[in-house]
Amino acid sequence: MHEVFSAFAPPGRWLFVKIVVIAFCAAALFRAMPWRPRRLHNADKRPKRAILGVWLAVLAGLGAAVCGSVVIGKSNADYTAYAREQYLAQYDRPAHATLAASAASYFGVYEPGTPSSYAPVAAFAAATHVQPRVSLYYNAWGAPFQLAFAKTAYAHNTITLVQFMPTNINLTSIARGRYDKYIRSYAAAVRTFRRPVIIGFGPEMNGNWYSWGYLNSPASAWVAAWRHVVDVFRANGADNVSWLWTPNMIYTGSGPLASYWPGSKYVTWVGMDAYFVPQKHAFTDVIVPTLRAIRKITSDPVIIAETGIAPGAGKVATLKQLFAGVSKDRLLGFVYFDGNQPQGANYHYRWRLEDSPAAVAEYGRLAASYARGP
Repeated sequence: MHEVFSAFAPPGRWLFVKIVVIAFCAAALFRAMPWRPRRLHNADKRPKRAILGVWLAVLAGLGAAVCGSVVIGKSNADYTAYAREQYLAQYDRPAHATLAASAASYFGVYEPGTPSSYAPVAAFAAATHVQPRVSLYYNAWGAPFQLAFAKTAYAHNTITLVQFMPTNINLTSIARGRYDKYIRSYAAAVRTFRRPVIIGFGPEMNGNWYSWGYLNSPASAWVAAWRHVVDVFRANGADNVSWLWTPNMIYTGSGPLASYWPGSKYVTWVGMDAYFVPQKHAFTDVIVPTLRAIRKITSDPVIIAETGIAPGAGKVATLKQLFAGVSKDRLLGFVYFDGNQPQGANYHYRWRLEDSPAAVAEYGRLAASYARGP
C-alpha cells in the first residue's frame, strides 16, 4: 500500500476523482440499460422511469462521495504515518560523522557578518584564492543552530565551527539540567544537518575576561557544564560533532589548564586561541609554550582555533612562521580572525588581512603550498 500511496503523493485528490468518475459511469450505464417492452398503456410511465434513473444516478454519486471521503481519509492517514516513518528513518535517527585528524588540513577563517550570511567567507576566499576549510562563528547562549549557514558552508567544502558563549549564564544551572530543553533543541538541529560540525563551549576559560572564565566561575563548574552539554548532545543522537576544548594561550596569571580538562571521552580536538602582537610575535613564544602545556594533558589533535596578526607584528613575516610552525608541529591548522577590533584595549588590533594586499597574497600562496587534503 505504501508504494501505491507514494505514487500519488498525496493520494486523496486523485483517488476521489477516480471514485467519482467510476460512480457517474456506473450511473450512465444504468440509464442506458434497455427496459423490457411494455404495453402501450404503460407508455405514460416512461417519464417516471427517467426521473427515477436521474435520482438513482444522484444517489450513486453521493454514495461514491461518502465512500471516497472515507477511503481518502484512511489513505491520507496511512500516507501521513508512512511519511513520518520515512522522515524519522532519514533525519531523526542518530547522526554519525567524523573529521580526519590530518595535519595542516584545516585552515579556516572567522568573518564578521557570519552566520547571518556566508558572503563574507566567500569574499575572503575570493581575495586569497583559497577556500577556507573551516568557518567559525560565535553562538550566544539561547540562539539556535544556524542550519542554513552550515548547509551553505558545507556546499563550499567548509566545516562549520561553533563556539557556545554562555555569557552571564550560571554554569551549575547548565550542569543540573535547567537549560536542557534548549540544548536538546540545538542538538536536534545539528543531528538533522547530519554533516560534521565542530563545537566548543565557553572558550578561553583559563582567562579572566569572560563570565565563565578563571576567577569568575569555579573550574569545576565549567567542567561539569561542558560534560553535561556533551552528554545531552550524545543522548539525542548528535554524534556528528567534533568537540573542541579551547583554552587561551597561557600567560602570567592565567588559570591552570589541567583544572579545566573535562576528560578524553569528552574531547575530540584541542583548540588554542593565541594572537601575534608587536611585543610578542614569534611562533616559539606565542604558540609553543601553550602547546607544551597541552601535551602534558592530552595527545589529542590540536588546532589554533583563533588567531590574528597585529599590523605592528609584521603580517607577512608572521604568516610564514605560522604556516611553517603548523606544519612542523603537525597541528591541524589555524582559524584566522579576519576582523578589526577597537584599538587601545589589551590585545585589540586591526587583524584583518585584507587591509594589507601583501598579507593577502602571502596567505594565499602559503595556504596553497602547505594545505593538505583531510
